Amino acid sequence: MALGAVLAPGLRAEVEQIPGFPEVPTPLLAALAMLQPTLLLASGVLAGVLLAPRLGLRSHLAACAARMPAGSPFPRELPLALVLGVANGVALAGLDMAFAPALGNASQDG
Repeated sequence: MALGAVLAPGLRAEVEQIPGFPEVPTPLLAALAMLQPTLLLASGVLAGVLLAPRLGLRSHLAACAARMPAGSPFPRELPLALVLGVANGVALAGLDMAFAPALGNASQDG
């Protein structure tokens, strides 16, 4: 809810520019602004919980909480995960730089 409180003043300014928009209390506006991301997060978590076992995916965090066995695959998989994470970051930064000229000022608005 803290994020909603931080975003509410800017959201209030945006809403006040809409002609005919009814007066809405700031706390309610903040709660409504957080509703969609909360529902999207909940649906993503639910899909992950339901589909992970069927796809053979596992959680290293859950295994660690359950006292990871000595033959854990985590140490073997960590270098690959780090390399793929860095490669993904570099690819996204490259795409951002490549498309920035086409987006103009829209890429600066954040």
